[in-house]
Amino acid sequence: MSWIFAATAHRAVLWPWPGPPDKSAPLMRTEDVVADISAAVDGIAKWSDVSRISLVGWATGGHWAGAYASRFPQTVDRLILYNTLYGGSDQHPTLGTGSLLENPDRPGTFNVHAFGGYRLNTRPSLFTAWDDSIPVADKAQWRNPAVAAAYGDAALASDETASTRQPPSFRSPSGAMADSFELAFDRRQWSAAALTMPVLVIRSGRDFWSRPLRGCGATPISAAPHLDSPVSAISLRVQTSDFTGPAPFPWMYMLFCHR
Repeated sequence: MSWIFAATAHRAVLWPWPGPPDKSAPLMRTEDVVADISAAVDGIAKWSDVSRISLVGWATGGHWAGAYASRFPQTVDRLILYNTLYGGSDQHPTLGTGSLLENPDRPGTFNVHAFGGYRLNTRPSLFTAWDDSIPVADKAQWRNPAVAAAYGDAALASDETASTRQPPSFRSPSGAMADSFELAFDRRQWSAAALTMPVLVIRSGRDFWSRPLRGCGATPISAAPHLDSPVSAISLRVQTSDFTGPAPFPWMYMLFCHR
């Protein structure tokens, strides 16, 4: 699942993106989610009496949070992107060429027939990639079982129809996968040059979704006592948009190198 977290000075809101019961073209593409975030931010502004919020996005949630922030920077105070895919390369080991997301009959295009409007996900499906990223047999050594249980419970609770299927499953809009497939081919849907707020970009050491921060001067913070694995981070303000130099990952490089 992809999550976006919005925070004001005193309150926080966390919301996923459940999909409607439709099996057609991929549902909840970038523009759809940006519109939803905009409506949510408007609502938050009314009941919290603040004009700007902070956004935290995980995976595709980070892509969507960045897209919103690039279109409405005046409403965003801080932006945190965690394990987020952006662009800068047309290679990705699990989402791009030769992956299950690619139409085998039309290389370079998303496999709409296989994914449809939404996918059905069971509780175990949430942990396949997560388990693979933990290099020990006993996953509880790295992951609190209570956190894993709460994650599975929240995912199933996001869909009121989950219990009508056996095993229980929740509907996950395929738009997130379609967006990610395009990003894996460097087909960006927003420009980081439009970000005017302080931005923190984080990539965990064993992440499989985002790309490595090559050539950007990322600062390892693996010595932090509360972290179990290396993390790379960048924290700074983007002030201009005239960077034209080549880089393997232009967005990350731009964030670090701009004045």
